[in-house]
Amino acid sequence: MRIKAINTEGLSSFEINTLVQQGAKFVSFPYSILKIFKEYRRNYNVYFIRPNESSIKYSLQFLFTNMTVGWWAYPWKPLEFFKSLYYILIGGKDLTENVLRELNS
Repeated sequence: MRIKAINTEGLSSFEINTLVQQGAKFVSFPYSILKIFKEYRRNYNVYFIRPNESSIKYSLQFLFTNMTVGWWAYPWKPLEFFKSLYYILIGGKDLTENVLRELNS
């Protein structure tokens, strides 16, 4: 499986590894929605957050999705909503080790 990260265009694997050592990370913003009695949990895109860059510009769309359609299905939907909200508020689910493992293999 090849992971395609957003915001890495034009960077070599050496440059990515150097930026990660300086504090960059790969994150994903999980969210879930309900479509006619079927729940979908997603980790769509992996974003490359550079050192000293905020992930808020990437997380706003997922925050909006969760706030509008992510909380109102029972019984498990509120639990998934809070789990997704947690990852959005802390800046995303850190996938740096997984992406680097694939990048360096």
